[in-house]
Amino acid sequence: MEANMRIRKMIEADLPRVASLLEELSTALGEDHLLDENDLRRHFVNMSAQDETYENYVCEHEDEVIGFLSLLFYRSLYHRNGTALINELIVSEEHRGKHAGACLLQYAVNRARERGMDEIEVGVMQENEGARRFYRRHGLSTEYLLLGMEFDTPPEETVPCELPAENPSQDVPDENPQFAIRRTL
Repeated sequence: MEANMRIRKMIEADLPRVASLLEELSTALGEDHLLDENDLRRHFVNMSAQDETYENYVCEHEDEVIGFLSLLFYRSLYHRNGTALINELIVSEEHRGKHAGACLLQYAVNRARERGMDEIEVGVMQENEGARRFYRRHGLSTEYLLLGMEFDTPPEETVPCELPAENPSQDVPDENPQFAIRRTL
């Protein structure tokens, strides 16, 4: 671990540096993810207001933010104590290989245990071999395949979920309009 490195709760003043780290991530993934400062601030404020669900941290080295960790805590019927999900774990390229990522990951594991979660998960782009090696090296294993669908624009249409007509026993009238699948056309 680099000398003078510490992890602390993220504050609003950290947003410009965290935005730079998110842009680094976007570039590394070959994505053109536009980050708007006002959107980031709004999301951060909303996440901070839901501190039972979201926690955001930064890693500093000599008073410079060099890493970012965003955690999501959720419960399900199967994992009754809950799951901690690493939304983002980013270390600036110039500080990689100096244990900042390992410290952020261990911090995430510790927070999950402190909160009594059943497990911790992280999603990694399939082609990001470096990140996959990093997480495996630190004790995480591939448990399942997470499938995703990106939405480029807000949904313009709500498509009702329709059960197959050939099985009348499952034919349910559309009395619950809240149950819908959203699709971007």
